[in-house]
Amino acid sequence: MKKLLYLLLVFTLLIFAANNLSAGAKKDKDNGIIYGKAIDKQTQKGIENAVIKIINSNIQTLTDANGDFRFENLKYATYVLETTVLGYTPFKKTDIVVESEKPVSVLFQLNSTEITTENIEVESNFYQKSADVNLSSLNLDYEEVRRAPGAVEDISRMLQTAPGVSIENDQRNDLIVRGGSPTENLFLIDGIEIPNINHYATQGSTGGPIGFINLKFIREADIYTGGFTSKYGDKLSSVVDIKFREGSRENYINNVDLSFAGFGGIFEGPITKKSSYLLSIRRSYLDLLKGAIRLSTIPNYWDFNLKLNYKFNDNNSLSLIGFSALDKINFKVDESSSVNDDPYNTNDNTDTYTLGLNYKKLFRNGYMQAVVSNTYTKYDADVYYAPTGQLQYYTHSFENESTYKFDLNYKLNNIMYLNFNAGGKYATFRNNIFGISDTIAEGYVLPEILIDNKISTNKLLRVYPFPQNFFPKNLH
Repeated sequence: MKKLLYLLLVFTLLIFAANNLSAGAKKDKDNGIIYGKAIDKQTQKGIENAVIKIINSNIQTLTDANGDFRFENLKYATYVLETTVLGYTPFKKTDIVVESEKPVSVLFQLNSTEITTENIEVESNFYQKSADVNLSSLNLDYEEVRRAPGAVEDISRMLQTAPGVSIENDQRNDLIVRGGSPTENLFLIDGIEIPNINHYATQGSTGGPIGFINLKFIREADIYTGGFTSKYGDKLSSVVDIKFREGSRENYINNVDLSFAGFGGIFEGPITKKSSYLLSIRRSYLDLLKGAIRLSTIPNYWDFNLKLNYKFNDNNSLSLIGFSALDKINFKVDESSSVNDDPYNTNDNTDTYTLGLNYKKLFRNGYMQAVVSNTYTKYDADVYYAPTGQLQYYTHSFENESTYKFDLNYKLNNIMYLNFNAGGKYATFRNNIFGISDTIAEGYVLPEILIDNKISTNKLLRVYPFPQNFFPKNLH
């Protein structure tokens, strides 16, 4: 496994070097680019003739028949964009940072509104809310999470600031939403269910010390801490619905960085005219400084994020989403110390792999989405008595879940749409536990423990048609 990881890292660095050479061969025009799309949030169809304006300037443009727009020759700065179109609520996007050699993609998802002859003044909003969720929801984009105090560019830390959310302690990202258990939270990334988005996850929970989702992948995230619809399944506390952006189709972009979370890089660019890739690799580095900082216990982890996108045509697209988190930590007795209250060495390893396909098809008055994914998580822990090296206890377990989902959203008329969802899950769990026979201080003998159980089960996630209203009862 280590050789495979190092080969992958070397291969990625070679791609990085080759892309830099090709980018360096191009003439730098020193101009900024903003491009994007305006779509109907319910049908996902492009909106034609929407006015896209750069605030505090005279620059504006119209979207084409597919809802696409583009600005060129912009100064490298931070912009605010506003979109207005008849029949939709105006909306603004802030903190759009334009940098050299990095075209910025922007997606406007607009909510329908009634067209009336009454005199109603409508102003554009900075915050967006789903049409079918009116309570306890929060919409965030990349810049909001990046700038949030205390979030340290970790989406899990940002979620702790949402209304109705509390935490167990400052060392973990477990979310307690309105008094519920941390196991009752649902995480979705482009429709793919992720059991846990954190390193060093505790089995049966949804938290950990540090998240493995790369913040720079996130286009936006919808957080529901109550009042969410039944299409999200049977989770009781909260839903975190994250949408990834696509890799750049303009040019190759590479970004290597170093932070307290680790060192790594993001690599993106076009594969063909219809496809793009977005790849992130990160590794912790504290184990490289173990001798200098004199720590006996050092975390060692890798994480990988991947998104491949292929667009068959304007109405059909396919995405491949992949994640991996490889965690290792060893607790060793300090032999130089004269006092050891806990003379045991522990090796703790957790590996998580997720791979999913998301197919989306648009049609005249709606869209359908089909998702197939698989998640495998392995938990291994071995405890040894330090003076003799004898194995005292171990737990070797894994969880494997295969999920399939189908969503259909159809616009019945100007104010109503139909949402139909169906899905299922096949899960396999195995627990292999061993504990040595021992005698406790009171003199009782504890027998040896040896458990090896494997369970497989099926689950129907949801099947329901449900008509919903686009609009609130009162318009202001």
